[in-house]
Amino acid sequence: MQPHRKPSDAEIEMAERINVIFEQIKLICPGWKLTWTNESVENKAKIFWVKALLDANIRSDLEIQCGLHRTLKSASEYCPPVGRFINWCKPDPEVMGLPSIDMAYQEACRKTNSTGQNRTWSHPAVFVAAQSVGAHELRTLSREKSRPIFERAYAIACKRVIAGEDLSKEIPRALPEKVPGCPAPTEVAREYLKLLKKMVR
Repeated sequence: MQPHRKPSDAEIEMAERINVIFEQIKLICPGWKLTWTNESVENKAKIFWVKALLDANIRSDLEIQCGLHRTLKSASEYCPPVGRFINWCKPDPEVMGLPSIDMAYQEACRKTNSTGQNRTWSHPAVFVAAQSVGAHELRTLSREKSRPIFERAYAIACKRVIAGEDLSKEIPRALPEKVPGCPAPTEVAREYLKLLKKMVR
């Protein structure tokens, strides 16, 4: 937050949450004074955490409770860095009553390989993720190739469930790691190089 700018409602609300988060972390991590050595350092940290959590789109009480729960589970004496806390704020599927990634992947593979059309899915998010990957891909690709694709689709579906968003929207496919292409002909490349050199002069 800039000194001469009035904080937004989101910043004010997050600042109140950060006060609670810091109090909880102080109870969980007895070595907190090694991180927040004095009041000035703690206040600067709070301002930074407000911005970091808002930038990471951490808004819900559920996400913050997940972050605090994982802080407790870490059994560390020391305060987590803000980046780690943000990662801990992302709820596991199980927290929302969704199957784990392992169970969801196994179900997707099993149900796309079965012949009957009257399949019931444990959760719509599993069905949406499986549909996004595609029955053919789940049946024919190796586990090493299909699992990462499914994990990405399932993570997006779970995020939509947590945010209360519409699950029926199509999940965009990930870009391939390597994009096929061919280098430009030498003459074309030389012309572009000449143009670039003219622009630099």
